[in-house]
Amino acid sequence: MKMGQKGPEPDMTRLLSGHPSALKMGPVKATGDPNWVWHGSMTNTAFSGPWGVTYAANLTPDEKTGLGSWTEENFIKALRTGKHHGVGRPILPPMPWEAYAKATDEDLKVLWAYLRSVPKIENLVPEYQPPAAPPAPAKKQGK
Repeated sequence: MKMGQKGPEPDMTRLLSGHPSALKMGPVKATGDPNWVWHGSMTNTAFSGPWGVTYAANLTPDEKTGLGSWTEENFIKALRTGKHHGVGRPILPPMPWEAYAKATDEDLKVLWAYLRSVPKIENLVPEYQPPAAPPAPAKKQGK
């Protein structure tokens, strides 16, 4: 986000570069309200929930920090399986890979071509933070 004439607005010079590398988020404590299952940052690029804290990935073709080292095959397989590179760690929120999993190969190839056409932006997104371990049960006091 950047400050515009009417307040905060998306910074289009950082389009699809993921969560800002310098902005690491901490886990948000559960509210106990079953209607709230996750919390998002004001950038809409970081989310905290039962899975831990996750950050939107850099989808630009930057070789070091984005999709520059990926192949079209890796990309399509990742969206079909929900696994990084199609074989690695699970893809967690905020990436809605399930919404893309049933897209046609042609549609995913067009999406891949678009992502390859955007400007490269070097932005190393913070690492996933697993959920905090639940507190140990209190020891009972003897009589």
